[in-house]
Amino acid sequence: MIFWFSGTGNSLWLAQRLHEATGETLIPMGEAMTRGDTVYALAEHERIGFVFPIYGWNMPRVVRQFISRLQLSNYKNNYTYFACTCGDDMGTTEAQVARLLASKGWKLGGAYALKMPNTYVCLPGFDVDSLSVAGEKLRQAPATAERICQMVLEKRRGKHMTLPGRMPWTKTHILGTFFHRFLTDSRRFHAEDTCIGCGKCAAACPLHNITMQDRPSWGADCTMCLSCYHHCPHHAVAYGTATRNKGQYLHHD
Repeated sequence: MIFWFSGTGNSLWLAQRLHEATGETLIPMGEAMTRGDTVYALAEHERIGFVFPIYGWNMPRVVRQFISRLQLSNYKNNYTYFACTCGDDMGTTEAQVARLLASKGWKLGGAYALKMPNTYVCLPGFDVDSLSVAGEKLRQAPATAERICQMVLEKRRGKHMTLPGRMPWTKTHILGTFFHRFLTDSRRFHAEDTCIGCGKCAAACPLHNITMQDRPSWGADCTMCLSCYHHCPHHAVAYGTATRNKGQYLHHD
């Protein structure tokens, strides 16, 4: 099984590559959480994969919640791995995932990371990559994804392709903790005057956290994937004033 979460398509693209390589079922974590569908039966020798983007040098909130609630019957030390996408680095996410899995009685077998275009735009100094930088990351992605798929097929154990970056502990435990505690408030989202009420932001939200009347309204169940912001065809979704004059990005094959 491949459990995946994606806001702008980077992690979905990687999950699809893993699906094509292994033939294992794709299960969207956001939809599963919305339905309360967290109980699954494993086939013998079936791999367990988690694919997600890095937010604040850690797992998105919805991924942590999903894994915490996930129940897997017939687990017999099945090969368990995660493959993340990140704009630059992942901090100590590997240790966080390993600890969470251990609390469930599961063992992390492999950890993999794929550098993809940046999507976070909600703080000063953070923006999408330039076209040249994004293009180079996308150019290199297929070869890296192929290596990840091969290692998953071989059930490699250990960290073979991770991107901890500089000061990984500080980024995950100090900056990341601050980010997840104080910088994920959906009340700062609003629609600007260019909004035409098309509803694409609501349709794109993987947690169904946006309701439409004349304009979108955000609920409290937000994981800061920014799918609403990046999918808006009129660039009308804003996060306070932080997203003013910032770019948009969606993954396209």
